Amino acid sequence: MRLHVGTEDRMKRLLKSHKYVNQLKSSISPAVNFAILTAFNLLPTWLIRRATLTNYFPTVILSNFPGPPPGTTGVGGLPLVDTCFTGGPLRGNIGISITILSFDGFLRIVIGVDKAVFPREEMTLGLIDAIEMEFQLLQNIESKNGDIV
Repeated sequence: MRLHVGTEDRMKRLLKSHKYVNQLKSSISPAVNFAILTAFNLLPTWLIRRATLTNYFPTVILSNFPGPPPGTTGVGGLPLVDTCFTGGPLRGNIGISITILSFDGFLRIVIGVDKAVFPREEMTLGLIDAIEMEFQLLQNIESKNGDIV
């Protein structure tokens, strides 16, 4: 997915990204990826680990996962009130891994950064600040325009 980071207007950037996601939804790519992953999971574990623990393609990975639906019960039938998770390992060429999980109206974000990409902690904190600011701006746009999607 091409990120429109050079687009100054945040609403235009959001709409361009939204258009791309809609095109992806009608594409055969997700079905092909799902079929490949399903077939891949039939392989012996040692072969899967050898083939997948190193990534040679992207430098940044962003994953967004929907959390469990409201009203989900946990251990012993108790209501699930929160959830926690971690992101994947930074292997191969991956310098930044951002994993997002939504649950109960909140986003949980896990960021993994290779020290070769951001050698100083302030750089990582700057990335976190930029992500928080972007979500705040998107929330402000949605508040002004109602449902933007």
